[in-house]
Amino acid sequence: MPVLWEDRHKLESKMRLHALRLVREKRLDGIVMFADESNMHALELFDEIQKVKWVGAISIGILAHSGDSEEEQLPVIQRDDSEKDDKNPQLPIQGPACNSSNHLVGWHTFDTLPFLDKSARYIGDRAVVLPRKLEWAGFVLDSKLVWEDADKPDWVKVFEEVSRDGEDVESPLSFLNDASVVEPLGSCGRKVMLWWLRVEARADSKFPARLVLYYLHRESAGTGGGDTYLREVEMTASIDPTL
Repeated sequence: MPVLWEDRHKLESKMRLHALRLVREKRLDGIVMFADESNMHALELFDEIQKVKWVGAISIGILAHSGDSEEEQLPVIQRDDSEKDDKNPQLPIQGPACNSSNHLVGWHTFDTLPFLDKSARYIGDRAVVLPRKLEWAGFVLDSKLVWEDADKPDWVKVFEEVSRDGEDVESPLSFLNDASVVEPLGSCGRKVMLWWLRVEARADSKFPARLVLYYLHRESAGTGGGDTYLREVEMTASIDPTL
């Protein structure tokens, strides 16, 4: 695997494109989501994405941090609505932005400028690992969008023109001629059901300071010889200002 984060992002993009090619070639039918082992998903997300007609977007809570809990952490954002609560500060959010009529009008992105000079350049660097402008994990799509010879809207680009070898595709928006057609999910982006936490398998990796995780685990035996199990893990995350 590449040592530099920039090269790692490019490789991950190629891997996702390769997976989409398999979906295209085998005409796999269903909803495509871009899961990552270092992301945390609410179980509600898997029900929510079933609403997608073509391309959907969800809000991501950014839990970016450094490898050392004593180093500078990314600031939390205080609530700016009528229900202010100093005990429950909000994390930076990346995802769809809607108006009062629940129509997509833009995107919430993470401001990386204050951290450019002190962000991680290589894997294992003790510095803040920054998200991309729009993470792949924040999008879901109907698999027919990448099928060949499928009945698709005019605003869908030709797959092979987008996925040329060596090209770094930053997000699924690259497959669209018109980004306004994206369907914002989770109460039009107001509900966060996915948390981005870029961690690597490293002995000294630590969660962000004051991060509290809650787990709910369910397990039930399945049929067919008793060797099939359904396992569900629900995780929520919050910043505890008292810690």
